[in-house]
Amino acid sequence: MDAPVILLLSGSEQRNPFMETFKRIIEALITINAFLALFKVYFYLNPLWKRKHNIEVARSQSIVALLLNLYGTTLYFLLFLIDGNIAPAINQALFMFQFFIIILIGLGVWVRDNRQESLISLFLQKLNLEAKESGDLAKSLIKPHQAGLLLRILTGFALIDDDLSPQEQEIIDALAARWHISFHWNEEIRKTSSVSSNRFLKLRQDVSDYLDSSPPSAEVAELLDLIDTLIKSDDRIEESEKLMHAEVGGLFRGYLAQDPIEGDHYRVIVLPANQEQKNAIGSVMSGLTPSAIHEFAYQTCIFYSQGFAECICEQYQRFNLQSYVVIEQTKTSTAGQR
Repeated sequence: MDAPVILLLSGSEQRNPFMETFKRIIEALITINAFLALFKVYFYLNPLWKRKHNIEVARSQSIVALLLNLYGTTLYFLLFLIDGNIAPAINQALFMFQFFIIILIGLGVWVRDNRQESLISLFLQKLNLEAKESGDLAKSLIKPHQAGLLLRILTGFALIDDDLSPQEQEIIDALAARWHISFHWNEEIRKTSSVSSNRFLKLRQDVSDYLDSSPPSAEVAELLDLIDTLIKSDDRIEESEKLMHAEVGGLFRGYLAQDPIEGDHYRVIVLPANQEQKNAIGSVMSGLTPSAIHEFAYQTCIFYSQGFAECICEQYQRFNLQSYVVIEQTKTSTAGQR
Protein backbone atom coordinates (compact mmCIF):
# COMPACT_ATOMS: atom_id res chain seq x y z
CA MET A 1 0.00 0.00 0.00
CA ASP A 2 1.41 3.31 -1.03
CA ALA A 3 2.07 5.92 1.63
CA PRO A 4 -0.37 8.84 1.55
CA VAL A 5 0.90 11.92 -0.19
CA ILE A 6 0.54 15.11 1.83
CA LEU A 7 0.54 18.33 -0.17
CA LEU A 8 1.62 21.44 1.71
CA LEU A 9 0.51 24.76 0.33
CA SER A 10 3.05 27.57 0.60
CA GLY A 11 2.05 30.87 2.17
CA SER A 12 1.64 32.46 -1.26
CA GLU A 13 -0.71 29.70 -2.38
CA GLN A 14 -2.93 29.77 0.70
CA ARG A 15 -6.13 31.72 0.21
CA ASN A 16 -7.59 34.04 2.83
CA PRO A 17 -11.38 33.72 2.70
CA PHE A 18 -11.82 37.25 4.08
CA MET A 19 -9.55 38.82 1.44
CA GLU A 20 -11.24 36.83 -1.32
CA THR A 21 -14.63 38.12 -0.21
CA PHE A 22 -13.29 41.68 0.11
CA LYS A 23 -11.79 41.48 -3.40
CA ARG A 24 -15.11 40.31 -4.88
CA ILE A 25 -16.90 43.19 -3.18
CA ILE A 26 -14.42 45.71 -4.59
CA GLU A 27 -14.74 44.21 -8.08
CA ALA A 28 -18.52 44.47 -7.82
CA LEU A 29 -18.29 48.10 -6.73
CA ILE A 30 -15.96 48.85 -9.66
CA THR A 31 -18.53 47.33 -12.03
CA ILE A 32 -21.28 49.42 -10.43
CA ASN A 33 -19.08 52.51 -10.69
CA ALA A 34 -18.81 51.96 -14.44
CA PHE A 35 -22.59 52.33 -14.67
CA LEU A 36 -22.58 55.28 -12.25
CA ALA A 37 -20.05 56.98 -14.52
CA LEU A 38 -22.76 57.12 -17.17
CA PHE A 39 -24.94 59.18 -14.85
CA LYS A 40 -22.01 61.37 -13.78
CA VAL A 41 -21.19 62.15 -17.38
CA TYR A 42 -24.81 62.86 -18.20
CA PHE A 43 -25.38 65.23 -15.28
CA TYR A 44 -22.10 67.04 -16.02
CA LEU A 45 -22.82 67.45 -19.72
CA ASN A 46 -26.52 68.26 -19.46
CA PRO A 47 -26.22 71.91 -18.27
CA LEU A 48 -23.35 72.57 -20.69
CA TRP A 49 -25.26 71.04 -23.59
CA LYS A 50 -28.27 73.26 -22.94
CA ARG A 51 -25.97 76.32 -23.09
CA LYS A 52 -23.68 75.19 -25.89
CA HIS A 53 -24.77 78.16 -28.08
CA ASN A 54 -23.58 80.67 -25.46
CA ILE A 55 -20.20 82.23 -26.31
CA GLU A 56 -19.40 82.85 -22.63
CA VAL A 57 -19.93 79.17 -21.83
CA ALA A 58 -17.53 78.29 -24.65
CA ARG A 59 -14.92 80.75 -23.44
CA SER A 60 -15.13 79.40 -19.88
CA GLN A 61 -13.77 76.00 -20.99
CA SER A 62 -9.99 75.56 -21.10
CA ILE A 63 -9.04 73.58 -24.18
CA VAL A 64 -5.50 72.99 -22.92
CA ALA A 65 -6.73 71.51 -19.64
CA LEU A 66 -9.36 69.42 -21.44
CA LEU A 67 -6.82 68.03 -23.90
CA LEU A 68 -4.52 67.08 -21.03
CA ASN A 69 -7.43 65.33 -19.29
CA LEU A 70 -8.34 63.53 -22.50
CA TYR A 71 -4.72 62.45 -22.95
CA GLY A 72 -4.48 60.95 -19.44
CA THR A 73 -7.88 59.29 -19.64
CA THR A 74 -7.01 57.71 -23.01
CA LEU A 75 -3.84 56.18 -21.55
CA TYR A 76 -5.77 54.60 -18.69
CA PHE A 77 -8.44 53.35 -21.11
CA LEU A 78 -5.81 51.59 -23.24
CA LEU A 79 -4.08 50.14 -20.18
CA PHE A 80 -7.32 48.70 -18.75
CA LEU A 81 -8.36 47.40 -22.16
CA ILE A 82 -5.05 45.60 -22.71
CA ASP A 83 -5.22 44.05 -19.21
CA GLY A 84 -8.79 42.88 -19.83
CA ASN A 85 -10.31 45.08 -17.12
CA ILE A 86 -13.51 45.82 -18.97
CA ALA A 87 -15.41 47.74 -16.28
CA PRO A 88 -12.62 50.32 -15.62
CA ALA A 89 -12.08 50.60 -19.37
CA ILE A 90 -15.77 51.45 -19.88
CA ASN A 91 -15.48 54.02 -17.09
CA GLN A 92 -12.55 55.73 -18.81
CA ALA A 93 -14.28 55.55 -22.21
CA LEU A 94 -17.25 57.47 -20.81
CA PHE A 95 -14.96 60.19 -19.47
CA MET A 96 -13.18 60.33 -22.84
CA PHE A 97 -16.57 60.97 -24.43
CA GLN A 98 -17.31 63.67 -21.84
CA PHE A 99 -14.03 65.52 -22.47
CA PHE A 100 -14.51 65.26 -26.25
CA ILE A 101 -17.96 66.88 -26.08
CA ILE A 102 -16.73 69.63 -23.75
CA ILE A 103 -13.84 70.33 -26.12
CA LEU A 104 -16.32 70.86 -28.96
CA ILE A 105 -18.39 73.15 -26.72
CA GLY A 106 -15.24 75.02 -25.68
CA LEU A 107 -14.26 75.53 -29.31
CA GLY A 108 -17.63 77.18 -29.90
CA VAL A 109 -18.76 74.74 -32.58
CA TRP A 110 -22.42 75.44 -31.81
CA VAL A 111 -22.05 79.20 -31.35
CA ARG A 112 -24.04 80.98 -34.06
CA ASP A 113 -21.22 83.32 -35.13
CA ASN A 114 -18.79 80.42 -35.53
CA ARG A 115 -20.81 78.26 -37.89
CA GLN A 116 -18.75 79.27 -40.92
CA GLU A 117 -15.43 78.60 -39.16
CA SER A 118 -13.47 75.37 -39.54
CA LEU A 119 -12.45 73.30 -36.52
CA ILE A 120 -8.80 74.20 -37.09
CA SER A 121 -9.63 77.91 -37.18
CA LEU A 122 -11.71 77.65 -33.99
CA PHE A 123 -8.94 75.67 -32.31
CA LEU A 124 -6.28 78.29 -33.16
CA GLN A 125 -8.55 81.12 -32.02
CA LYS A 126 -9.17 79.34 -28.73
CA LEU A 127 -5.47 78.75 -28.14
CA ASN A 128 -4.76 82.42 -28.84
CA LEU A 129 -7.45 83.48 -26.37
CA GLU A 130 -6.14 81.15 -23.66
CA ALA A 131 -2.58 82.36 -24.24
CA LYS A 132 -3.72 85.93 -23.54
CA GLU A 133 -5.70 84.91 -20.46
CA SER A 134 -3.25 82.39 -19.01
CA GLY A 135 -1.31 85.03 -17.11
CA ASP A 136 -4.35 86.80 -15.75
CA LEU A 137 -3.67 86.44 -12.07
CA ALA A 138 -6.22 89.02 -11.01
CA LYS A 139 -8.63 86.22 -10.10
CA SER A 140 -6.09 84.12 -8.24
CA LEU A 141 -4.28 86.76 -6.20
CA ILE A 142 -5.79 87.25 -2.77
CA LYS A 143 -5.56 90.74 -1.34
CA PRO A 144 -1.94 91.17 -0.23
CA HIS A 145 -0.73 93.30 2.65
CA GLN A 146 0.72 95.88 0.25
CA ALA A 147 -2.28 95.91 -2.10
CA GLY A 148 -2.24 99.68 -2.53
CA LEU A 149 1.45 99.70 -3.41
CA LEU A 150 1.03 96.79 -5.83
CA LEU A 151 -1.77 98.65 -7.59
CA ARG A 152 0.45 101.74 -7.83
CA ILE A 153 3.23 99.64 -9.39
CA LEU A 154 0.87 98.15 -11.97
CA THR A 155 -0.59 101.57 -12.72
CA GLY A 156 2.94 102.91 -13.20
CA PHE A 157 3.62 100.22 -15.79
CA ALA A 158 0.33 100.92 -17.56
CA LEU A 159 1.13 104.65 -17.83
CA ILE A 160 4.89 104.45 -18.41
CA ASP A 161 4.40 104.75 -22.18
CA ASP A 162 1.81 107.57 -21.93
CA ASP A 163 -0.75 105.30 -23.57
CA LEU A 164 -3.36 103.58 -21.42
CA SER A 165 -4.91 100.74 -23.42
CA PRO A 166 -8.39 99.32 -22.68
CA GLN A 167 -6.79 95.95 -21.89
CA GLU A 168 -4.43 97.47 -19.30
CA GLN A 169 -7.28 99.42 -17.76
CA GLU A 170 -9.45 96.31 -17.53
CA ILE A 171 -6.76 94.30 -15.69
CA ILE A 172 -6.10 97.03 -13.13
CA ASP A 173 -9.80 97.82 -12.63
CA ALA A 174 -10.42 94.11 -11.93
CA LEU A 175 -7.69 94.07 -9.28
CA ALA A 176 -8.89 97.29 -7.66
CA ALA A 177 -12.42 95.89 -7.44
CA ARG A 178 -11.20 92.55 -6.09
CA TRP A 179 -9.05 94.22 -3.44
CA HIS A 180 -11.81 96.76 -2.60
CA ILE A 181 -9.54 99.74 -3.33
CA SER A 182 -11.03 103.06 -4.41
CA PHE A 183 -9.40 103.89 -7.70
CA HIS A 184 -9.80 106.80 -10.13
CA TRP A 185 -7.89 106.92 -13.40
CA ASN A 186 -8.07 110.70 -13.78
CA GLU A 187 -6.31 111.11 -10.45
CA GLU A 188 -3.67 108.52 -11.29
CA ILE A 189 -2.97 110.10 -14.68
CA ARG A 190 -2.64 113.51 -13.00
CA LYS A 191 -0.15 112.14 -10.47
CA THR A 192 1.89 110.49 -13.21
CA SER A 193 1.96 113.68 -15.28
CA SER A 194 3.22 115.67 -12.28
CA VAL A 195 6.34 113.45 -12.04
CA SER A 196 6.74 112.78 -15.75
CA SER A 197 10.46 113.63 -15.76
CA ASN A 198 11.10 111.30 -12.84
CA ARG A 199 8.56 108.52 -13.40
CA PHE A 200 11.14 105.82 -14.14
CA LEU A 201 12.93 106.34 -10.83
CA LYS A 202 9.61 106.73 -9.01
CA LEU A 203 8.31 103.41 -10.32
CA ARG A 204 11.60 101.69 -9.52
CA GLN A 205 11.47 103.09 -5.99
CA ASP A 206 7.91 101.77 -5.56
CA VAL A 207 9.13 98.29 -6.54
CA SER A 208 12.08 98.58 -4.16
CA ASP A 209 9.80 99.70 -1.30
CA TYR A 210 7.52 96.73 -1.98
CA LEU A 211 10.41 94.26 -1.86
CA ASP A 212 11.76 95.89 1.31
CA SER A 213 8.50 94.87 3.02
CA SER A 214 9.60 91.19 2.61
CA PRO A 215 6.58 89.83 0.70
CA PRO A 216 6.24 86.05 0.18
CA SER A 217 8.24 84.73 -2.78
CA ALA A 218 5.11 83.24 -4.34
CA GLU A 219 3.42 86.65 -4.32
CA VAL A 220 6.49 88.29 -5.90
CA ALA A 221 6.58 85.67 -8.66
CA GLU A 222 2.87 86.18 -9.34
CA LEU A 223 3.33 89.95 -9.49
CA LEU A 224 6.15 89.54 -12.03
CA ASP A 225 3.87 87.34 -14.16
CA LEU A 226 1.09 89.91 -13.85
CA ILE A 227 3.41 92.70 -15.00
CA ASP A 228 4.37 90.54 -18.02
CA THR A 229 0.70 90.07 -18.85
CA LEU A 230 -0.02 93.77 -18.40
CA ILE A 231 2.63 95.04 -20.81
CA LYS A 232 1.74 92.39 -23.41
CA SER A 233 -2.02 92.86 -23.12
CA ASP A 234 -2.26 95.42 -25.94
CA ASP A 235 -0.15 93.26 -28.32
CA ARG A 236 2.70 95.78 -28.44
CA ILE A 237 5.61 96.57 -26.14
CA GLU A 238 6.95 100.10 -26.19
CA GLU A 239 10.62 100.93 -25.59
CA SER A 240 9.82 102.55 -22.25
CA GLU A 241 8.08 99.35 -21.12
CA LYS A 242 11.10 97.25 -22.18
CA LEU A 243 13.49 99.47 -20.20
CA MET A 244 11.33 99.45 -17.07
CA HIS A 245 10.66 95.72 -17.28
CA ALA A 246 14.36 94.90 -17.65
CA GLU A 247 15.25 96.96 -14.57
CA VAL A 248 12.53 95.84 -12.14
CA GLY A 249 12.80 92.30 -13.50
CA GLY A 250 16.36 92.31 -12.16
CA LEU A 251 15.08 93.51 -8.79
CA PHE A 252 12.47 90.75 -8.66
CA ARG A 253 14.86 88.00 -9.72
CA GLY A 254 17.43 89.18 -7.21
CA TYR A 255 14.83 89.03 -4.44
CA LEU A 256 13.62 85.57 -5.46
CA ALA A 257 17.16 84.18 -5.75
CA GLN A 258 18.07 85.19 -2.18
CA ASP A 259 21.73 84.77 -3.15
CA PRO A 260 24.56 87.16 -4.01
CA ILE A 261 24.46 88.11 -7.68
CA GLU A 262 27.57 88.52 -9.80
CA GLY A 263 27.92 90.50 -13.00
CA ASP A 264 27.92 94.01 -14.38
CA HIS A 265 25.80 96.65 -12.68
CA TYR A 266 25.48 100.31 -13.49
CA ARG A 267 25.43 103.69 -11.77
CA VAL A 268 24.82 107.18 -13.00
CA ILE A 269 27.39 109.75 -11.85
CA VAL A 270 26.26 113.40 -11.77
CA LEU A 271 28.68 116.35 -11.55
CA PRO A 272 27.02 119.71 -10.79
CA ALA A 273 28.82 122.65 -12.40
CA ASN A 274 27.87 125.24 -9.79
CA GLN A 275 26.12 125.78 -6.48
CA GLU A 276 22.75 126.31 -8.17
CA GLN A 277 22.88 122.88 -9.78
CA LYS A 278 24.07 121.40 -6.49
CA ASN A 279 21.06 122.88 -4.73
CA ALA A 280 18.79 121.51 -7.48
CA ILE A 281 20.13 118.03 -6.86
CA GLY A 282 19.20 118.28 -3.20
CA SER A 283 15.75 119.76 -3.71
CA VAL A 284 14.52 118.35 -7.03
CA MET A 285 16.55 115.30 -8.00
CA SER A 286 15.68 112.28 -5.89
CA GLY A 287 17.77 109.17 -5.41
CA LEU A 288 21.22 110.84 -5.57
CA THR A 289 23.82 110.47 -2.83
CA PRO A 290 27.38 111.87 -2.56
CA SER A 291 29.91 109.79 -4.47
CA ALA A 292 33.46 108.87 -3.47
CA ILE A 293 34.58 109.33 -7.08
CA HIS A 294 34.84 113.12 -6.76
CA GLU A 295 34.39 115.73 -4.08
CA PHE A 296 31.39 117.28 -5.85
CA ALA A 297 30.06 114.12 -7.51
CA TYR A 298 26.72 112.45 -6.82
CA GLN A 299 25.61 108.94 -7.72
CA THR A 300 22.47 106.88 -8.11
CA CYS A 301 21.83 103.45 -6.66
CA ILE A 302 22.97 100.37 -8.57
CA PHE A 303 20.93 99.55 -11.68
CA TYR A 304 20.52 96.15 -13.31
CA SER A 305 19.94 97.35 -16.87
CA GLN A 306 22.44 99.42 -18.87
CA GLY A 307 19.62 100.76 -21.03
CA PHE A 308 17.73 101.89 -17.94
CA ALA A 309 20.86 103.56 -16.52
CA GLU A 310 21.42 105.39 -19.82
CA CYS A 311 17.79 106.54 -19.80
CA ILE A 312 18.19 107.99 -16.28
CA CYS A 313 21.47 109.61 -17.35
CA GLU A 314 19.71 111.33 -20.24
CA GLN A 315 17.08 112.69 -17.86
CA TYR A 316 19.77 114.37 -15.76
CA GLN A 317 21.43 115.72 -18.88
CA ARG A 318 18.18 117.46 -19.82
CA PHE A 319 18.75 119.61 -16.73
CA ASN A 320 22.19 120.54 -18.14
CA LEU A 321 23.90 118.35 -15.56
CA GLN A 322 27.11 116.62 -16.56
CA SER A 323 26.20 112.94 -16.20
CA TYR A 324 27.61 109.60 -17.31
CA VAL A 325 27.12 105.88 -16.71
CA VAL A 326 29.76 103.77 -14.97
CA ILE A 327 29.96 99.99 -14.90
CA GLU A 328 30.57 98.20 -11.61
CA GLN A 329 31.39 94.53 -11.35
CA THR A 330 29.85 93.65 -8.05
CA LYS A 331 28.84 90.70 -5.92
CA THR A 332 26.45 92.02 -3.32
CA SER A 333 23.32 90.93 -1.52
CA THR A 334 19.97 91.78 -3.00
CA ALA A 335 19.28 94.20 -0.17
CA GLY A 336 22.38 96.14 -1.06
CA GLN A 337 21.44 96.34 -4.70
CA ARG A 338 18.03 97.80 -4.05
